[in-house]
Amino acid sequence: MSDSETDARTAARRTASFLAVAAATLYPLAGVLAFGWDLLTVLVLYWVEMGVAALWGVPRALLAVPFDRSVSSHALPLAGLREKRGGWTYRGHTLYVRNVPTALL
Repeated sequence: MSDSETDARTAARRTASFLAVAAATLYPLAGVLAFGWDLLTVLVLYWVEMGVAALWGVPRALLAVPFDRSVSSHALPLAGLREKRGGWTYRGHTLYVRNVPTALL
């Protein structure tokens, strides 16, 4: 496969991803404007979704395995926190202190 074919597939994938995200974002707006949905209900559903995502994502972020520099040379934010080693281990799971700022975001 040539580079131009790979670039074309990557561009098509990005366009499809963008359209999917745009449609998912605009769907509730269309519901409020065109179908008479209650705006407060839509907002509450967004907040509930954010809460569920936080309940799922925060523990995963806190228990994430440390970044392996041998895999990638990309610089990560909060380099000082990334450099700290260790954490607290409870029942075989390690809570990495350096992941707390990311989880709180």
